[in-house]
Amino acid sequence: MAWYQRALRAGLSANDLSLQVEVTIAAALAKASLPAELLSHMEALTHPVDVGLTLDGGELIWMPEQPEGNPIYGKPLNAFPSGNLKQGVFWWAGQAGTFLQVDQAGEYSLVVRAHHLPAPGGQLAVQIDSADIETITLGTAWQNYEMSVSLQPGTHLLRLRYLADVGDVFVQSITLNPIKH
Repeated sequence: MAWYQRALRAGLSANDLSLQVEVTIAAALAKASLPAELLSHMEALTHPVDVGLTLDGGELIWMPEQPEGNPIYGKPLNAFPSGNLKQGVFWWAGQAGTFLQVDQAGEYSLVVRAHHLPAPGGQLAVQIDSADIETITLGTAWQNYEMSVSLQPGTHLLRLRYLADVGDVFVQSITLNPIKH
């Protein structure tokens, strides 16, 4: 990816969260290793999944498609008051995600616990790296939406995309567990 190489040449600042997130996204999508100077900065945003993982929805970070000059880029999904800092809220259409670190290839169960208000029908697309996993149509009550994903070793980008601004999407948690065969 050309923009991955461009971002690396630009240099990484410990204070530039937006650029750090961009480079990490690019590395995940390009199946490249993270630069050493970025590893320590992104450690808090990269979650190991080999023994299982549960994230609060509020731990997801905003990843708008146009990051330049966007004040929410890299901010937690709970950055806007919802009364519950553990849940993430899509107040408008957009995307948020996190980084996953996988050491062993395998099949994983991915569960997104979410709902949509004020009416059912909001759609949330689930993506790993650049692959669409599933598009779920949300109801108004909390519900678990389960799917399986195959992951290879490395850093992966998990994204949730709220497809149309027809209300608010609330994400309580994301759970990822290895499937035992």
